[in-house]
Parts: sequence; C-alpha cells; structure tokens
Amino acid sequence: MFGATFASFLNVLILRYPHQPPTGRSHCPRCRHQLTALDLVPIISWLMLRGQCRHCHARISLQYPLVEISGAIVAGLEARSAIISHFNPLIYILLFLVVSFLIVLFVIDLRTMLLPDIFIFILTGLILLTILASTLPLQPRAKTPSALPFGEEVSRNNNVAVLPWGSPPSMGIYQALIGAALGSGLLLILWFITSGRGIGFGDVKIMIPLGMLFGPINTVLLLFTAFICGGFLGTYLLVTKQATLKTAVPFGPFLAGVAIIFILFPHIPADLLSLII
Repeated sequence: MFGATFASFLNVLILRYPHQPPTGRSHCPRCRHQLTALDLVPIISWLMLRGQCRHCHARISLQYPLVEISGAIVAGLEARSAIISHFNPLIYILLFLVVSFLIVLFVIDLRTMLLPDIFIFILTGLILLTILASTLPLQPRAKTPSALPFGEEVSRNNNVAVLPWGSPPSMGIYQALIGAALGSGLLLILWFITSGRGIGFGDVKIMIPLGMLFGPINTVLLLFTAFICGGFLGTYLLVTKQATLKTAVPFGPFLAGVAIIFILFPHIPADLLSLII
C-alpha cells in the first residue's frame, strides 16, 4: 500500500508538470471540484468510481491506476530483495526512490517529450546517496532461507548486482564516473551529429545519473537495449502507418524503462552480455 500511495503523489507531480504548481489540493481537471479522501485512495478509488469523476463524470485517466500499481509492484520487489539479501536495507529504499523517479521521467517524456531538469537533479541526488549508502559498514545478515523462491540464487543476483561500486569504495566511484561520461558522451555525440533532431538533450543529461548507477559495461548494455527497443517500436509505427520518418518519438521512456528493468531484474544485464559475447 505504501508503494501505491507514494506513486499517487508521483502522479500529482506528473500531471501538474509543467503548468501547475506541485502543491495544493487535488481537483478534477474538468469541473475543478476538490477531491475528498474517498476519491484519493490509490487504485481502489479509481475502481470504485469506474474511472469517472464523482461530480461531473468526466473520464479519469488510466494513468492514475497504472502508475499506482507500478509503485506497489516496485515497493514489493524492493522489500523482498531487502529481506532476503545480505546488503544494507537502506540501499533498497533508495533504489525504490530511484525507480519511482524514473517512472516520473518515463511518463512525463511520453506526455510532453520533455525530461525536466528538476527530476533529473532529484534522480542524480538519489543515486549519489545510493553510492554513499553502499560504502556504509554492514551488519551480517541471515542466510537466505531455501524455502523462498529461487533461494540463494536471488541473494546472489539481488538488485545491488547491477551497481558498479564495491571494495574498495574508490573503485566504485571510478566506475561510476566512467559510466556517466560514457553514457552521456555517446548520446552527446549523436546529438551533435543530428543537430538535436535525432535525440533530445534531455536524453544526454539523464545518462549522467544512469551511467553513475550502472557503470560502463551495463551503461553500454542499457543504451544498446534502449536503441533496439526504440528501433522495433519505430519500425512498427512506420509499417502500420501510425508515424512517418518525420514523426518525433521520445527516447527518454526507453532509457528510463530499460533502467527500471535492469534495477528490478539485475540478472538481465548479465544474460544480455552472455548473449552478445
């Protein structure tokens, strides 16, 4: 429930950007009637109201329950990883927040074709805190119970597996800096070559925190996977005549989406690498 509630707050940030302040009472965008607590229960209110405003019966975007369900799933996965792993639980709390703001950037870029600096700054700060948390001394954790699904395999392939830092901490910082420079640098070159038409500068900026998070190898895998996914979607849109060669398609959702998958399912980068090499 915590994940869904926090995601409900994220929905406010998403839907009010860029024309409304993030603070203030929630209201129906059509009739402007202020919503009560009964209207704001994550997921349940949307279902009970059948996706309509209680007062004017305007349709309520499906985005509300989808983002809230996503938040609940992410919170559940991170809580499970924290319970069965040997790593500092603080790391998983921070990773939950990282994924949450990646969802914000994902949806905003889909809606507006913008990756707001403020949310990239927040994402960068959260990732820096995650790096700091990974250097804190840890208490021994109990061995993963074999009764849990996948048993010790999950413990070995926990979310921290995709992070570049380790022992000594300086090596992790070194890897993070290389990842940030590599990821943003590659997209910056593409941005220059296409004069900003092939890729947005927001995509260049978001690769700084993502490169820090994943390190050089997984950053290259992230870019490779995002380009492949984007290429498949672009081809589908062209074949079905839903787009032309001049149609702009945001790339940020592919970067954020692949990053979310890599964090929640950290065995995937290793599996991809084994297929490529």
